[in-house]
Amino acid sequence: MDHSSCPTRARLRLLAAGHLSDELLDEIEPHIQSCRRCQCRLAKFEAQSDALIDALRAAAQTPIHDSNDALQRRLVLAEAVGPRIWRELDETTQHEASVRAQ
Repeated sequence: MDHSSCPTRARLRLLAAGHLSDELLDEIEPHIQSCRRCQCRLAKFEAQSDALIDALRAAAQTPIHDSNDALQRRLVLAEAVGPRIWRELDETTQHEASVRAQ
């Protein structure tokens, strides 16, 4: 299969997180259904998203006043994950804007 038509990694991450517009979902869904490579990538991103969500939920359940360590863990997690997610969201937004402008 020609992988040049595969969605970007950023789009697959957005899809895994449930943040892809219906329009874009309709556009890439047929490809994903027929592309084993994209199915594997999507499964990997879904697993990562689940792990991140689990970590955030666990951190949120720890009262901040109980421990400075809990607060420190939350800050480390936010610093590690935040920039990557915002960068990927920005790349996807820029790509979608250029596609719409054409």
